[in-house]
Amino acid sequence: MTEATHKGRRMLVLLAVVFLGPMAVAMALYFTGFQLRPGATTQHGELYQPARPLNTMTLFDFKTLDENLGENPIGTSLDRIDPLVGFYNAALSRLGEQEFFRKTVEELLAEHPFDESRPPFTLGQPVPKGSHQ
Repeated sequence: MTEATHKGRRMLVLLAVVFLGPMAVAMALYFTGFQLRPGATTQHGELYQPARPLNTMTLFDFKTLDENLGENPIGTSLDRIDPLVGFYNAALSRLGEQEFFRKTVEELLAEHPFDESRPPFTLGQPVPKGSHQ
């Protein structure tokens, strides 16, 4: 064999190692069960907002949980930094005193039913039930 043939084979083997090597290492680590994870984690609390029943949640509770992205993960730490946040939270809590916000979401849906669908691209025109576009 000539030198050019040896060089071509070495290049082919090198390319195979570069592209297939990481896959072979990953498969070996996966199938042997080898874990590269730390012994302990620093996660605290819930990482998602669990579903809540609509028949027990008032609209004010729903609004508060939506504003706070759950159970208020930051607490009152922003109140000390930004004075407007305190006023905003006070105004939001006054909303809870109104009759409309003291009703459960289920009660509000019963009082104000959806008779027709209003998809966003119909520009507010009602679409009767049963009609398909």
